Amino acid sequence: MTDQQHCPACGALNHCSLADPRRATQACWCYGVTIDPSVLQALPAALRDKA
Repeated sequence: MTDQQHCPACGALNHCSLADPRRATQACWCYGVTIDPSVLQALPAALRDKA
């Protein structure tokens, strides 16, 4: 089952600061994160690009 609120790799919340008007002036966490391509490849195809 895909939960679009959580990262399928680490389980952390996928909340974007840019989507929250109270924090829209702050850079989102995703601007500074690097995900190893092998982690993405290890995800089942059904979970990729969904959350």
